Amino acid sequence: HPQYCAAYEWVKKSVDDGGIGAQAIIHLGMHGTVEWLPGLPLGNDRRSWPDSLLGAIPNIYLYATNNPSESILAKRRGYGTIVSYNVPPYGRAGLYLDLA
Repeated sequence: HPQYCAAYEWVKKSVDDGGIGAQAIIHLGMHGTVEWLPGLPLGNDRRSWPDSLLGAIPNIYLYATNNPSESILAKRRGYGTIVSYNVPPYGRAGLYLDLA
């Protein structure tokens, strides 16, 4: 979509050129989009979409440690600098009898 490409261009452009002049892009969570775009499966070349969209701007990616295989893809395809974190523990709370 043109809007998708335009968003990355807007982030990269300087304020004087009508952009926001970002010095880095920070992606949060899992299952981003830029690393799944068409291109080589294990890296990029000049025809790869991630390479075209990100350009030279740093891509910082906060990624959960319980999904290492996709973080590797984000690193190889999206030039992500991976900052990992642990998923907090959780357990079933159950329902109180009057709410069940």
